[in-house]
Amino acid sequence: MAPSPEKACLSAHDREAKQMRLYGAYYRLGASIPIVATFLLFCAYRGYWTSVPGLGLSRSCRADPDVQAQDESFDWLKIQPTEQFEFHDCFDGFQCARLSVPMNWGNVSIPDRVSITVIKQPAKVAVTDLRYGGPILMNPGGPGESGIFQVLSGGPYVQTIVDPHEDPADHDADGKYFDIVGFDPRGVNNTTPRPTCFPDPIAEHNWAQSGPSVFISGASDVLLNQEWARKDAVGASCAANRTDGANIAYHANTAQVVQDMVAIVERHAEWREKEVKRLMAPSCSSVLARLPRMEPADHQRIAESSAWQRSREKLNYWGFSYGTVLGQTFAAMHPDRIGRVVIDGVVDAADYYKTGWTRNLQDTDQIPRKWNDYCQGSGSKDRCSFYFEGMPASYMSSIIGVITNRLRNSPIVLPVSEEGPMIFEHADIMSMLVNALYEPYRTSDVFFDVLGGLLEGPNVTRATAWKANRVRQKVLLSNACVDDGPFSETCVAGQSRYVPGVAIRCADGDDVSNDTKDEYKEYLQKLQRQSDIMGTMWSTLRLACMGWKARPAWAYKGAIEGRTTSPILAIGNTLDPVTPLRNARGIPALFPGSAVLQQNTEGHCSYSNPSIGTAKIVRAYFQNGSLPAPGTVTEPEWRPFLGCVNPSGCDSRREEDEKLWKAQSSWALV
Repeated sequence: MAPSPEKACLSAHDREAKQMRLYGAYYRLGASIPIVATFLLFCAYRGYWTSVPGLGLSRSCRADPDVQAQDESFDWLKIQPTEQFEFHDCFDGFQCARLSVPMNWGNVSIPDRVSITVIKQPAKVAVTDLRYGGPILMNPGGPGESGIFQVLSGGPYVQTIVDPHEDPADHDADGKYFDIVGFDPRGVNNTTPRPTCFPDPIAEHNWAQSGPSVFISGASDVLLNQEWARKDAVGASCAANRTDGANIAYHANTAQVVQDMVAIVERHAEWREKEVKRLMAPSCSSVLARLPRMEPADHQRIAESSAWQRSREKLNYWGFSYGTVLGQTFAAMHPDRIGRVVIDGVVDAADYYKTGWTRNLQDTDQIPRKWNDYCQGSGSKDRCSFYFEGMPASYMSSIIGVITNRLRNSPIVLPVSEEGPMIFEHADIMSMLVNALYEPYRTSDVFFDVLGGLLEGPNVTRATAWKANRVRQKVLLSNACVDDGPFSETCVAGQSRYVPGVAIRCADGDDVSNDTKDEYKEYLQKLQRQSDIMGTMWSTLRLACMGWKARPAWAYKGAIEGRTTSPILAIGNTLDPVTPLRNARGIPALFPGSAVLQQNTEGHCSYSNPSIGTAKIVRAYFQNGSLPAPGTVTEPEWRPFLGCVNPSGCDSRREEDEKLWKAQSSWALV
């Protein structure tokens, strides 16, 4: 029997009260306790490959990059897709939905649909609170990364950054409290239909393992011939139609995702209006009167502020790496819908859409020279095992070159262990190096330990532990995949991020499928001149597109520029391995009025080496639209080998700073 209206209202407000109590406890702890249960559940549910970063290093379960595991305790397919938002409680404190949108926004009369998976970290205040700020959409990059995982693992940390410092339980506190909303773009993770390039995760894993390392692409004609055939094979398989419906490979490009984001913004505003009306209905009046900041005089203001502004709702957004392409494209297609938009780790969108990938590696090889400075500045071999007095500026780069070349010619046979026979090879140390370039706060210590061990002796203890962690994982098929068979929805659910990444970036870019091997060799050499470290690997992004067959059914052909209703905030690190600072500095010319923030760190995107100064600027921007002054540069709290570099120390921060640091550092370690 359905509950009475009064009980239904009480139930809704009881949930909101419980949510407020939970957030109050979380807030008082300063976000210092990771959401371990949720993280472990999702790690069991969804794995990703991380050995070869795309534009954005995967924000995923990183214990092993090359395996898939499925946990059937939560099944997205059991949520019915709807054309309006119907949120369901999920993952202990989150809300999940599947939003049904047209397969082709260029021809909405086609009956095929896409079901976008959406997850929301609810705001710390109720939707009926005047401090409710609405949703901030997130995108982690890639392309091909999961926005669901990004919010599951980092949503509370993001809220600590963007929300006011004051405890929301203090009802006299001002400011806006936001929902943090993640979604899997079409073709990615749990959004359906999925690409059907491989019949199941085992087939994809075996295919990946059988190919040459991306760090030696084009090293010989034999290898290039193999790579050339492999990219054609994958391209043909992804383009094949295996169902009665449309193949998502033709409809996963960025312009389609922009329109999905418009739908998310509009449908969430529609949900907001309906939810406020429901809670403010006469049957809920006795409950409503007991809520904070809900005196009768406020009702009209609440109704007005929550009203759905059809076709005029604005986007609040924080996108990283490829997510900056998505943000720039949204701004170009819908400049009148820009609210607060942060693009962090900025990609040159014009180069991206030309399938160029030539404006990414300009600063990559400078990062080891900075590591050298920090090592020298440590003044101690205890803090930097490579330290010696008077070490030259190129010493760290030389060490890396010696070790990588040594492993290329002579891989190390590791001690016999329970994992079976193992070697530590060139691809292993290069994967570690690239990860350290991307995310120094999380990965550089392990890389330096392994590098130092290989230099001395060699001592392979840490290298053995690292490699064992990679090989001990197993590729598993879900029971549903076994039952449903190859290419079924449940089998392709276990795919890696590689397939959607190729599908999105190759469909976005100019068609390069007629390029010749000689043209690829010239392109490879161009990138190698840009970066000794990453030029070869980076060239394989374009190489994959040379075999791509599925051209987009509909795309945006306009320039990536425009006069937005609100200014964009672009953030760039001083040295970013794949999105150089110059890209961020170019944004005001494309979108007049926008601001640029330089974070004086190395790594990919601002989260890679957290800065309290950056967090405060991002918070102020989302709270009131304020922008940093031209030339603003923020500093980090930590640097490799040096540890804490805050002039005031890191043990006695002010309460607000400590909460921001705990949120940032926890998010960086996810």
